[in-house]
Amino acid sequence: MANILTISIGSMSIKLCEVSYSGNSIHLQKAAVIRTPEDSVEDGFIKDELAVIDAIQQSLAVNKFEAKTAIFTIFSSRIASKEITAPDVKDNKLTQLITANAGDYFPVNIDEYIITHKTLEQIGAGKEKQLRVLVLAAPKEIVMSCYSIGYKLGLYVERVDYAGNSAVQVAKREISAETTLVVQIQEDNSTINILKNNVLQLQRIVPYGKSMVVQTIVEEKGIDEYEAEEMLGTEELIHDHFDDDPVTNSLRYLTNNIGRVVEYYVSRHDGDRIEKAYITGASAEMLGVEQLFVNEFDFPVMETLPMHNVVAAGTLMLTERVMPRFIANLGAGISPADFIPNEEIEKVNKEVDFKLLNLLLFGSVMVAIVIIAIPLIQYMTAKSQRNSMQEKVNEIIEVEAVMNDYYNAKDKLGDMQNFYALTENADDSMGRFIKDMETYMPADSAVTALSIAAGSVNFNITAASKESVAKFIIQLKNLDYVSDVVAGALSESEDTSGVKTVNYTLTCTFTKVAEE
Repeated sequence: MANILTISIGSMSIKLCEVSYSGNSIHLQKAAVIRTPEDSVEDGFIKDELAVIDAIQQSLAVNKFEAKTAIFTIFSSRIASKEITAPDVKDNKLTQLITANAGDYFPVNIDEYIITHKTLEQIGAGKEKQLRVLVLAAPKEIVMSCYSIGYKLGLYVERVDYAGNSAVQVAKREISAETTLVVQIQEDNSTINILKNNVLQLQRIVPYGKSMVVQTIVEEKGIDEYEAEEMLGTEELIHDHFDDDPVTNSLRYLTNNIGRVVEYYVSRHDGDRIEKAYITGASAEMLGVEQLFVNEFDFPVMETLPMHNVVAAGTLMLTERVMPRFIANLGAGISPADFIPNEEIEKVNKEVDFKLLNLLLFGSVMVAIVIIAIPLIQYMTAKSQRNSMQEKVNEIIEVEAVMNDYYNAKDKLGDMQNFYALTENADDSMGRFIKDMETYMPADSAVTALSIAAGSVNFNITAASKESVAKFIIQLKNLDYVSDVVAGALSESEDTSGVKTVNYTLTCTFTKVAEE
């Protein structure tokens, strides 16, 4: 899989990672952390887009990031979630159901939010079979800002995920089937996750994070936020028990909320107990927080989430303690929540390798030249014959013979011109069609075969998911010169590493290009 640039923008820092995925492994090629420009980001909302773009652009250049496909993962307490039970239907029907009922799930103005969902698991059996679904709502303004920033940086924004989901995707690769608590401490909030059998059972976002501790240090020490953040990561300011220390006590709100979420889960699941517990995220930048949690919670295990499946490039020299701070970036490309605003789809700047399509385009141009050249040669030959005949007419005295030869030559010329006109057909749209495919084909799709005949193009395509197939077909149907799009056989396959591939065929019929 090609490298992907993952970007997370917090109120205190911006993290950049260049990653790729292979089987169960996450390959980290490059990583960088930069300070968020002052007063430019608040709870996920971008207040100064130009300052953020400039900071990211400088870091991309200095650290020599090469990936042009990006996935953003967003942090915000304004992201809402609701678990529902839905009929066991296909995903497109499920999407329609959720969209129709979104207003009942969230007490907000739905027009200002982008709705998506994650199917957690199938429950029940037979006619009682149903789906557990996590419905998510993210402020449209935050998601649109990600697409805008990516476009202005010259990147193709493939997905927008949220940090809670990104971290869960990494955790699922690292934990066992036991009931497990994973607390992801972020800058302005924290996500509390409970998983069992590697399936998310409960997720809650609470408005307490690292910034709360940093602000307390600022007030107690009389220093700025940058110095406070450095001190928090280098000195053990957090005690191993709650006492009279203000810095340690600033975490009491978070621990209280963790306790309430766990109690709620236990009460709703027949006394099921937490068997293992982990912390991750910004906890890597807060010395002492792990020991405090060990002493405050009665869990069998309370430690930093391991990163055994993350393979970091040797030049990065990242320690196990530092790695968790990048967890949202590392998991963003595994199974994103996929917040995609409809109005942004056509604006996405896509730069991918279409060598095969370029070759086909060149071949199509050459075929077109041959098709045009044959009648053109015939036309020139007929014209030459006419001129020769005209010379003979001039040598003949009989007027009737001259007129007959003239009209015969004229008729032949007309036939050639009509034949030449027949070379104009719907295939003339092929060049434009290839360019539009470069713009709208998802990055996880590839053309494996293509043929053109009588105003129709048939091609075989492989894709990573059925969602990619549906999005591509919708884009093709919106092209004004395509009169019909027919999807043929669709099949799914899975290789030995668990990577799924969808294979399908499409037939597009062009409308004849109008004469100018």
